[in-house]
Amino acid sequence: TDESLPLGEDRAVLDDEDLADSEAEHKLSPRLGVGFPVSEKTQFHANYGIFFQQPNLQDLYVSYGYLEYKTRTGGYYYPFGNPNLKPETTTAYEVGFTQQISERSRFDVTAFYKSVEDLVQVQSINSSPNSYSSFRNTDYGTIKGLDFAFDLRRTNNIAATVNYTFSYANGTGSVANTQRNIAWTGGEPPKQTAPLDFDQRHKLAINLDWRLGDNAGPLFGDMHVLENTGVNVLVNIGSGNPYTPTKAYDEVTLASVNVEPAGPINSQYGPWRYRVDMKADRTFRFGDFDLSAYVWVLNVFDRRNPVSVYTSSGDSETTGWLSQDSGAASYSTAEARALYDLAQRNPNNWDTPRTVRFGLKTSF
Repeated sequence: TDESLPLGEDRAVLDDEDLADSEAEHKLSPRLGVGFPVSEKTQFHANYGIFFQQPNLQDLYVSYGYLEYKTRTGGYYYPFGNPNLKPETTTAYEVGFTQQISERSRFDVTAFYKSVEDLVQVQSINSSPNSYSSFRNTDYGTIKGLDFAFDLRRTNNIAATVNYTFSYANGTGSVANTQRNIAWTGGEPPKQTAPLDFDQRHKLAINLDWRLGDNAGPLFGDMHVLENTGVNVLVNIGSGNPYTPTKAYDEVTLASVNVEPAGPINSQYGPWRYRVDMKADRTFRFGDFDLSAYVWVLNVFDRRNPVSVYTSSGDSETTGWLSQDSGAASYSTAEARALYDLAQRNPNNWDTPRTVRFGLKTSF
């Protein structure tokens, strides 16, 4: 019942007298949406809502036996779940309008703002005989931006959608373990917001779909050779995600855990990413039975898209550690340097390379 004395006054064992029932949470989630025409071709829309999300189960539950052991003996950092965590609360506002451009196309612009409270973050709990770490509802964040969308209904066998988002995502912590080192060392948690790990300033998606129906397309003899054939192209372009720059250190092995920041939290951004996916399919009809064959190519141009970078170099291929005196001394032989270079070329730092998939799909 007293988190400063989790083992009770005797500080010996954790028993039923030291525990209290967890509190039940009851929430209402009101939502309101309105939309009305301003003119024959213009429609206004607005939405408001309060949304709740249950915390991750791993942040809720705790082994009381292990909690007792760690509190009595201390030792290496380990965060314990908190059954009294509140649901994360998001209050969302949205306003915009839709403009009809032609009989088959429209344009939509929407401004949005989300305030997220009671985000879960790890904290150090001062207790006796030893302190421990647990999760609390201490973080918050805001997400705001503009959405632009263009839709073209199928015209001359082509349909298209274009979506662009300009946004900011700021907060005190990106995930529940963002302040892990602070909780471990007993440091002071941040009071100011910074860009969150998933902050992405620009995001553009273009979807083009060309498709022919029954008895459509060029004739070869008495046969329409391209009937029921389609090609879909998806283009994704996005700016990089933020990271906290650090001074050069050994980022790929466990030889060094002392990380010294070289700038504010998430003050640098990774490189832009570009990717084109394409899927071609053809449907063959046999009475009431349809058989579709397709070829699906991911990352058509085999572009090397970095999804994460080393924080000391801002590069996905090298940490820059070997160019430092300490790194050169640690990996002084050619063999050691070659092995380190192999380790830092982590494939998880990169998006999917060109991948070709073939498939068959049936429907009846």
